[in-house]
Amino acid sequence: MSVYNLKHQILGIDDGNFDVNNPNIPLLNVGAVLGIARKKLGLDLVISPRCNFTNNIVEIGPEVEKALPNDLEWFLRTKKEADGVIVNSAFDAVAIFNADCPIVAVHDRVSDKLAVLHAGFRCLLPEKQKKTRERSIIQVLFDDHGF
Repeated sequence: MSVYNLKHQILGIDDGNFDVNNPNIPLLNVGAVLGIARKKLGLDLVISPRCNFTNNIVEIGPEVEKALPNDLEWFLRTKKEADGVIVNSAFDAVAIFNADCPIVAVHDRVSDKLAVLHAGFRCLLPEKQKKTRERSIIQVLFDDHGF
């Protein structure tokens, strides 16, 4: 089976490709499918980090931007590469577009914030030998974001 025959699903809605990082694939299909899911769940915003095996975590604010130039004002992306997003509203959602990596969701009951993290192997383990980062994405969540 080729990768072109694989299907992904969001809330049972099939689409051929959800690769929002590939500039050759129009995002309108992604937006249409996410829009249906958004309406079904009554969500205000959907934010998606630009995953690339970092330990960066972003909150909704100046570090995010509209993902599409059309009427999908509710679909946001991080401006820089990040592998985690924090939301503080029950009506905001996080969409992680990855291959086979798991995600980790952490809810802080005190602040009522939700963090959703791309938990790929390279996000979870520090890379001290490369001196690119010395903390995992989980450590960054607890140390820098007060979870």
